[in-house]
Amino acid sequence: MFEPTARLGRIAILWRGDEAVRRSATPETTRLKAVFAALVDVGVDAEPVIYEDDVIDAVRAQLATLDGVLVWVNPIHEGRNRANLDALLREVAARGVWVSAHPDVILKMGTKEVLHRTRTMSWGCDTALYRTAEAMQAELPARLAAGPRVIKRNRGNGGQGVWKVETLASPLNRPTVRVLDASKNASEVLARSGWEAIMPRILASVRDDTNSSLNS
Repeated sequence: MFEPTARLGRIAILWRGDEAVRRSATPETTRLKAVFAALVDVGVDAEPVIYEDDVIDAVRAQLATLDGVLVWVNPIHEGRNRANLDALLREVAARGVWVSAHPDVILKMGTKEVLHRTRTMSWGCDTALYRTAEAMQAELPARLAAGPRVIKRNRGNGGQGVWKVETLASPLNRPTVRVLDASKNASEVLARSGWEAIMPRILASVRDDTNSSLNS
């Protein structure tokens, strides 16, 4: 193993966890132990920082003593988003702590909106961007009439915030809609007209995230 002659700095590796995780986390036992080891090999001292919204002040104080932080937190986790964490990361970055990835970089590169920005490139496809609920209400019905759509929340992971929606033929000219939530195992057939059936649940999933928009 390479032994550097000088230490290059101290950083945190940050992920979510409850009190039990905070008490037990060590560089040697975490699932990220290989990352800790790699940093040690190049002369960087790393320590675990376990985040939840209810300990944000303690995390702020811990990060203030370090040179940087590597963040391993999904956009959505068990119904919680990153709004408070991202505000904290912007705050410590403004004070000189190196943050990777910075929330503003994620907003530019790590969101579903990139599918809309690159829709005319070789890997792109027919993609629409809805920045408001009103835009989605106005534009989605016509797109559903043309065929199935996959609707994606701007920020998400693990199938959360992704739906496949298609209209189905039905008697008496009263269309139904089939909705497949990518985080579930079965689709639903809703006996209401197309977009009216899915709008409330989709908009509910994004209303608490100020950085959200929707793609289809």
